[in-house]
Amino acid sequence: MGEIINVFVGQYGVQSGQEYWKQICLEHNINSYGQKLTQQQDDNENVTCFFSESEKQKYVPRCVFLDLDATPIDEIRKKSSSFFRKDCLISGKEDCGSNCVRGKYTLGKEICDIALDQIRLEANKCENLQGFIIHRSLNGGTGNGVGNLICDRLSRDYNKKVKINSLLFPSNNIANEVVEPFNFVLGMYDILEHQEMSLSFQNEQIYKFADNYLDIEQLDYQNINQLTSIINSSLTHSMRFKGDLNYNMANLVTNLVCYPRINNTIPSYCSSNFNFIKEKCGQPTVNMLCSSLFNKQNFFVDCNPQQGKYLSCCLTARGDIYPRQISESIKIIKSKQSIDFVDFIPTGIKVGVCQKQPKNLLHKEYESKFQRDAILLANNTSINSIFQIMAQKFNKMYDKRAFVHWYVGEGMESDEFACARENLLAIIKDYEEVSTETNENFLEEDDDIIEI
Repeated sequence: MGEIINVFVGQYGVQSGQEYWKQICLEHNINSYGQKLTQQQDDNENVTCFFSESEKQKYVPRCVFLDLDATPIDEIRKKSSSFFRKDCLISGKEDCGSNCVRGKYTLGKEICDIALDQIRLEANKCENLQGFIIHRSLNGGTGNGVGNLICDRLSRDYNKKVKINSLLFPSNNIANEVVEPFNFVLGMYDILEHQEMSLSFQNEQIYKFADNYLDIEQLDYQNINQLTSIINSSLTHSMRFKGDLNYNMANLVTNLVCYPRINNTIPSYCSSNFNFIKEKCGQPTVNMLCSSLFNKQNFFVDCNPQQGKYLSCCLTARGDIYPRQISESIKIIKSKQSIDFVDFIPTGIKVGVCQKQPKNLLHKEYESKFQRDAILLANNTSINSIFQIMAQKFNKMYDKRAFVHWYVGEGMESDEFACARENLLAIIKDYEEVSTETNENFLEEDDDIIEI
């Protein structure tokens, strides 16, 4: 299948990355020292997708961690120095202070070059590099500003490789930073040209998911990061384990992104370990599992997919599930009036199936009893509601020129605010046009093509 390099940028990227690699190691039976717990080789397993093997038979992650604040990186150096290469843990001396422009124009340039050198070294070790997954947040400074610098360079240096962003969006109703709307809108201004696809998350919605389905009294950010790591690992599960229906990164992006600027997917997750524990209804059927993926409360972004239209989806099932069961479930799903697909894409759902039993960091005690889970990546126009909320918050602050001096003082032109706002409004309009597009309009516009 080829290799994938993971890049973790900023506090969110670094902290979620620690849980991410715990999840990956759990699935591949690798301990914290990079050693296989079982000596028996599995022909259906592609360990080299995420790991390179050293001469001492130690598996080393193909990754780079980067943060301008040294504290999160120092924590990894203390806890996991024997697992990660020292060169791949890169830290600065001064934080961005929640200012994405500071990360992009001033503090980020030098450290970005160091990170790209390490990424280049990792890429040279690969025989068939598929692409990159960049884990970061658009809420703050480093993940946004430095992250966009890295994506820009990757798009130029590795133009033919797939770049997927795993992005933390600002929540709709709560915020850790006052300037989140500025950071988000400015980040979106740079991001679209340098990625093929993105996965979107919101902490507020993940908290709701965990509160509904997990038996945890005190939820913390570690639990939230464990949930996002399950989604992110499931994204590549079909590339790391052989199954009846496999896909690679290029195949995934080709089927999910129908227009270059409409490439923000929203993930949904359903596991027999989580969703059916409280109900105590035993092993769920495949139809129950797949149908639950389309429920609003199972999405990791606070939007209502039933109020939008599905352009395309990728449904990946793991465990004792077979393609025929998935096909029958999809027929039932498409027959529901509450699930609305656009007229001009008749197929709509790509399927991946792997019989490898799922493992996760949460509720390990249920692994022997429940052996199924599924992830849905949906390209749905309802994500436009988040862009509209962010645009409103941005306008309220920018109309009064609040906090603008902090951004202009770091070398950004004041006109970039207006350009970023126009870009977001253009994205909103793109989604509105696609959601109202009909099959008849599509045929009328392309009559010359159809005649040929």
